[in-house]
Amino acid sequence: MNINQVVLTSWNLGTAISEMIGSTTLIFLVLMTRYFVAHFFSKKYSFILFSLGFTISFFIAIIMAWVIGGFINGLGQAAGIVTPLAVILISFIKNTFVSIPYVVGFQLIGALLGSLLFIAVFYAFYNFIGDKINSNFKIEIRKIIETEHLSFGKHTIKEIIFQFFFVVSLGFIGYLDVITYGLEVIDKVLITLTIIFILLLISSKFNFYLFALTVSVAFLILQGIFNVFKWQNLAKTLIAFWIQFLTIYLVSLSLNAIVLASGRFFEL
Repeated sequence: MNINQVVLTSWNLGTAISEMIGSTTLIFLVLMTRYFVAHFFSKKYSFILFSLGFTISFFIAIIMAWVIGGFINGLGQAAGIVTPLAVILISFIKNTFVSIPYVVGFQLIGALLGSLLFIAVFYAFYNFIGDKINSNFKIEIRKIIETEHLSFGKHTIKEIIFQFFFVVSLGFIGYLDVITYGLEVIDKVLITLTIIFILLLISSKFNFYLFALTVSVAFLILQGIFNVFKWQNLAKTLIAFWIQFLTIYLVSLSLNAIVLASGRFFEL
């Protein structure tokens, strides 16, 4: 089933498992990207590599969700949503919210599993190269999950700007008529990924933006596990989420007005 069908269901096993696996994949790859780029590449090009790595991670996560969902529900029956933003946006547009608890819930479970998988793989990696698992292991993890300081004011302004462009772009991609423009599902995914890459690239100078709630949740989980948790990081995540949520609400109202006025069908 596609995302428009998913938002109409209060439960679907294939969707739940595929979203959990997709989210797990996204978190694991994003964390691995942060490690390898920071350790093996010049800082001069790190912002480009981070943005590209995060975008590729998102694409692979979608593919994984498609594969798992297709295996359980049948070929072509997987949505590949991966991020809470998409299901919340479509739910507002369709004015039905029954799918949000289980879809977002399993995405957040995936964030936890992705974090634990990263720790396990990183632990095994340190054993493989012969280093003892001691404080150095924790130091390396902390380097990956610690974020640069940005004042609440600058953080809020950054999120307002980037969330606006991100949500509006994602919303209007769904408005593109498949028949009129000759687009396939993969075309919309590639357009979305291009937008994500551009916004990540620009926002990299400002410690990125909340393009996936699950990623921020994973960082908070790891910061808690490795004793670098800061309440201001939680506060900033909540600020970013509510900005995203409010933007979704306003964009959905605008899109509904456009759809009603034009008589066209919205499909992400």
